[in-house]
Amino acid sequence: MQHRVLDEQPASRHKQDEILSVNPSNGIERITIFESMPWKEELHSLIDQLASTTLSLECDEDDKSDFIAERALIYSAFVARLLIDAKKTTDPISGHNISVGVISNKLESPEHVQPLLRRFPERDYYDFENEVVQPVSCRRILNQIIHSFIIPTFEVGEDGTILGFFVASDQSANDKLYHVKLESWIGYLESIANDDITTMEARFDQDKGKWIETRR
Repeated sequence: MQHRVLDEQPASRHKQDEILSVNPSNGIERITIFESMPWKEELHSLIDQLASTTLSLECDEDDKSDFIAERALIYSAFVARLLIDAKKTTDPISGHNISVGVISNKLESPEHVQPLLRRFPERDYYDFENEVVQPVSCRRILNQIIHSFIIPTFEVGEDGTILGFFVASDQSANDKLYHVKLESWIGYLESIANDDITTMEARFDQDKGKWIETRR
């Protein structure tokens, strides 16, 4: 069971959408959400959609499973990053890594190829035969999804089960493509949805001239 924690106690019920806090860099920082519980419940729902949706292996104009899976993937990335940026998660969540396949772009000058022709992760563009698995920041993958240049493409099993997805942002597509296994990704999203802050500490660092906050 999740519980409301200290950082979520109401400061002003009549202005919940405009909670402000001190930021040493510019004096003020707008917190994007007030209550994290509804957002975490929303993330749970999106995780369930992503895990349970099966994709048809045949073209069917009436089948919306591709849209449902794509929406769940993209929207869950927005919600997950929102919770992190609004400081509604413990500190370790921000530094989490997972093992991801990295596939190099094999074109000599990919920027010379018309962008519309590179929206899908084609074998003509990426070196799938030499995929390298390495740890990648989950924050980076969130950004790849949110700023995706490549249309998110799913890896699908023979029964239509989603096994993973391929994604690359506008800043990464000319260099590499990321291959993320769905099981690992869902595990990360669940860690955010289930995360509870039980302790929050703040101290002023005289040398740096700013407040240092920790959330556990």
